[in-house]
Amino acid sequence: MALDPLFFYIPIIDGKNNCLKLDSNLEIIACILRTITELFYLLHIILQFCIGIVSPSRVLGRGELITDQIAIARRYLLSYFVVDVLVVLPFLRYFVIL
Repeated sequence: MALDPLFFYIPIIDGKNNCLKLDSNLEIIACILRTITELFYLLHIILQFCIGIVSPSRVLGRGELITDQIAIARRYLLSYFVVDVLVVLPFLRYFVIL
């Protein structure tokens, strides 16, 4: 989302023909930067299934480290997984089209 304002600079005014056209160089750069950013975010989603979590406890800093993959996946799927997938949806649609 931080790179989306770059897409406002893609349309440019052609002074000779008095019409709008697209700046293909900036369009390619914006698409590449957004793809790289979404690849990193997709890596973040994958790592969320592998990284251990600390269970909350009443004493601050005394939680137990949970390394059970099923518990980690269940907690992530029930918390932020849907939001993370919605963020990466524009990137995932490229694979659906292909």
